[in-house]
Formats: sequence, structure tokens, C-alpha cells
Amino acid sequence: MRLAFDLSLPGLPVVLNGGGAPYDPIAALGANLLCWWDADHADLITQAGGFVSSWVDRITGFALAAAGAMQPQYQATAFNGRPSVVFDGVDDVLTGAGIPAGVPVGAAPVRVFVLIDQQAPASDTTTNPRLAFAYGGNVANSRRLQRLANTGVNRGEASQGNGTAGVSALNRDVDLTGRHVMQSIVASSSVSIIVDDAPVVTTAVTPATNTDRTRIGGSTASPTSSNYWLGGVAAVLICAFSTPQDQLDGLHQWLMSRR
Repeated sequence: MRLAFDLSLPGLPVVLNGGGAPYDPIAALGANLLCWWDADHADLITQAGGFVSSWVDRITGFALAAAGAMQPQYQATAFNGRPSVVFDGVDDVLTGAGIPAGVPVGAAPVRVFVLIDQQAPASDTTTNPRLAFAYGGNVANSRRLQRLANTGVNRGEASQGNGTAGVSALNRDVDLTGRHVMQSIVASSSVSIIVDDAPVVTTAVTPATNTDRTRIGGSTASPTSSNYWLGGVAAVLICAFSTPQDQLDGLHQWLMSRR
């Protein structure tokens, strides 16, 4: 049992792996942690009047930026009493040209985690899907974690392009409304989605991912984004595909404890 105790008061750290120091993804994952944007680290978020112009990855220093009406809001207590970057679903998006150093592209495998607060109603099919995080180019050449309104319910979906089209794995067990953890697993011949503690869902695909851009809150398909996220993003983490299972379990527990 890895969870020693769970402090449920907002803002207090969660201690994993038998007690001791609070869980730290950098210490726990080491070189397996490739990127990490986290709203809890306000020192890496540039904002004025609550509007975010830059959010910097803790591992590589890769900055995602926005200007004018595209700026999301930093809210100190929006995510279960903790910080979140909140997107309006209309035009808010944070963008970086290219991708962070060391992030797998082409057919190389990868794991991506997002800690999100999904606020689009299930009746909203006009903007469908809505993207929490993506990197690459258009749907045929990108990796995406997104919300899909499907038969009247919000669902979590992972999409991986094959060079010609996007191929998706859709979770049908969890209503994605509200706060959740989503994980995308891109392997050499498949894409998978895990939402919270639901079973993994896998679809066959041969990955093809380019290096056009990286975005939190919208599509990477063109210089002008679309399919905007509605709700909060508290954290995005990119991990090596080969990360040991015990490390993945610890990270997942920590993210779940923050919901």
C-alpha cells in the first residue's frame, strides 16, 4: 500500500510511498519526467490581473504563451481549493512553437497525464472535441488529450495521428464533467486512454507525430487554434513510455489525491 495518508485539506501536500517528504514528481520520476506544467508553481506562471501570458515547463523551461483575449485566467483556489489555469472555451489557449526538447515524436512512444476540471456541458456538441493538451500538428500528426461529447455524456479521449487521420481511444466508463485525471499512452502500435481509475481502453494505430507546436487549451492543427478547452487545467506531465510501473502508480495516486 503506497498511500501512507491523504491530507484532504486544500493546499496541504500528500505524502506517498510510506511517509516522509511530500511527493515530488521530479524526485520520484527522475529522468523519466520529460515535462511538467503545474499551476501550484505560480513562480513559473506570468500573469497580470489574473490573466496568464506565459506558463513555463519545470523540466525543460519550455514556455507556452498567450496574448490579449487568448489569455486564460490564473485562479488561486479554483481547483478543489488549489490553483488552476482556467480557459473560457472561446479563444483562450497557451501556445509554444515546436515542442520541448526530448519529447518523443514520430512513432516514438510516450505517456501524457493531465489534471483537469472539465466544465463544458454534455449538450455542447458545437465544439467537439475540446482539447486539454496537444502537441504536433493537425489531427493526423498530433497527440491529444481531449473531451468528447458522446451520446449525451462527456467522455475522455486520447487521439494519435497515423499520418493520414487521427485515431482515438475513448473511455465510456467515466463522466468527464468536473475534476479528473486523464492519461494518454502512445505505444509503437496503439493509443490508450485511462480516466481516473477506470480500465484502460486501447485502439490500434501506427503513430506519426510532427513538431509544429505545443498547446494547452486548444488544437495544434494550425497557427490559429480551435476546439478550445472549457474549464481548468491544474497540471500537465509528459513521461517516458518506459517509466517503471511503480513510478507511474505513485504519480497517478498523487494526481488523484489532488482532484
